[in-house]
Amino acid sequence: MEGILNFLEQNYLWFLLVAGVLILGLIGYYVDFKKDADDSPFKKKKKTKVEMAPDNMDSIAAETNTNMSLNEMINNSVKNSNGENNNLNS
Repeated sequence: MEGILNFLEQNYLWFLLVAGVLILGLIGYYVDFKKDADDSPFKKKKKTKVEMAPDNMDSIAAETNTNMSLNEMINNSVKNSNGENNNLNS
């Protein structure tokens, strides 16, 4: 009995190290198991709300001139920042 206690006394750090690794492995296994359980096909899926574009998006797109060069857009934004007319169709 005394021999076993001496062995444990001399090597307790190794036992603590192995116990720590086993505990971390058990925690990792548990987290991985829970992640797989969340992807289960038998669970009810949460409904996601899909936001639709407003009905007036077509009219907004029709009013905007998209056939404009980058230079024209920059010039228009500079004019707009100077307080001039906000007309992109020019």
